[in-house]
Amino acid sequence: MAQEVIKSNLYHRDQPGVLLEGTNHPMQSMKMELIKLDPGKSYKNNTQDGEQLIISKSGSPIIDSKFIHQVLTPRSVAVIVKKNKYKLKNKSQSSAWFYVITYKAKDKSKTNDTASSFVRLFEDVSFHAHDRGGVRSYFDKKTSQTNRLELHLTTLNAGLKSHEPHTHKSEEMIIMIHGDTKMLIGEKDYTSKGEGVYYVESLLLHGIQNTGETSCSYFAFQWE
Repeated sequence: MAQEVIKSNLYHRDQPGVLLEGTNHPMQSMKMELIKLDPGKSYKNNTQDGEQLIISKSGSPIIDSKFIHQVLTPRSVAVIVKKNKYKLKNKSQSSAWFYVITYKAKDKSKTNDTASSFVRLFEDVSFHAHDRGGVRSYFDKKTSQTNRLELHLTTLNAGLKSHEPHTHKSEEMIIMIHGDTKMLIGEKDYTSKGEGVYYVESLLLHGIQNTGETSCSYFAFQWE
């Protein structure tokens, strides 16, 4: 049975499970899950012929694979390329929460057999301040399933827009970390109180604004 196209919307859940799943412009399949890892427990996965992006929300699980052994601190990320196995182990006394985004390209010409898995720790990514807040640029590169995968973490000051509404070919997810926001997608406004994931389809007008009285922060994730 063919998967449905993932629609632009605000997706949110408080409990572990699937936030969104389907197909989109460049991907044959894409799924985003929220995972809770209790103390002393492990989470194992195998990317097979796809790829996974892991975003740590809270806690500090240890991620292990053939070439990676790293504590995944909050707001740190890992990209696990195709045919890689990995395990997350929670050795702390509190639960760890993280997102796992799994995706597989439609066009095999966009895949890459030489790409390597990697980790980007929040503590190692430089913060570049600007007049609206600032940004941490995690990566912008080709991976095993994309011509370009780009991820950055934006801090946006109270009451401000990140930029005026705009469009681009790449589909995009805005993954809220904290703060109150409003996002125009197409002709509709969506609002988030603290958490949630805005999904924006290709070439759709969109723009985000901080509606709170303090700064907000969010990951912006694009793929081609």
